[in-house]
Amino acid sequence: MLGRDVALKLLTTMIAIAYMATPLIYIVGIAGPWILVPLITMPKAMSLVRSFYREVPDTAAPQTAQLTILYGIAMALGLALQGRDETELAIKLSQRCF
Repeated sequence: MLGRDVALKLLTTMIAIAYMATPLIYIVGIAGPWILVPLITMPKAMSLVRSFYREVPDTAAPQTAQLTILYGIAMALGLALQGRDETELAIKLSQRCF
């Protein structure tokens, strides 16, 4: 497997990319300000990563899943609040990226 240090760096990088991509989508004008709603989960993400660097608990996977679910719900809420036209644009962009 990856080993503890590499796995933590990978997790940190993936979380950082998710939280950097959200404002970038707003800054380049792909979506309106409601796309920033998921940033309210950032303190939880930072706390989770910090705690994993101290000690990775047996509950690391469920805690990471909980963060992912909260981020996803916040993203869905932001997309729903910003309106149909911008939501369709964001969906088309994500389909091109993946």
